[in-house]
Amino acid sequence: MDAHLAKTDTYHLALSGRLTVTPSCEDIHVSESEPRTLIEAIRYFSDPDRAFRFVLDLRWPNGSVRCPRCDHDEVSFVSTRRIWKCKGCRKQFSLKVGTIFEDSPLGWDKWLPAVWLIANSKNSISSHELARMP
Repeated sequence: MDAHLAKTDTYHLALSGRLTVTPSCEDIHVSESEPRTLIEAIRYFSDPDRAFRFVLDLRWPNGSVRCPRCDHDEVSFVSTRRIWKCKGCRKQFSLKVGTIFEDSPLGWDKWLPAVWLIANSKNSISSHELARMP
């Protein structure tokens, strides 16, 4: 990391794969319902609807879903498959399209506890440790 960043800076890995820096821990607001431990994270994200909603709110915080291909804002949601269909280019897309998770067959209920663990570990975490995760 850059030498000019203070030790109090906090690093966050966004779903897009970009690393963002938050100046201090005081700026981060964690609601009471969000997980603080690994067990809480596993329980919290084990519900597929909650995990889907969590990522949806991260990806489109203003609630306006846009097509990742043509940036059109008129889309329809297919709730049985959890995908959207763009009315502009007529392509279907999921919440994973355009993210580092795009080609993964794993669901958000598996990915989000892993991302939580990586983001909250003081040191780094190896892939073997991640594979042993419950």
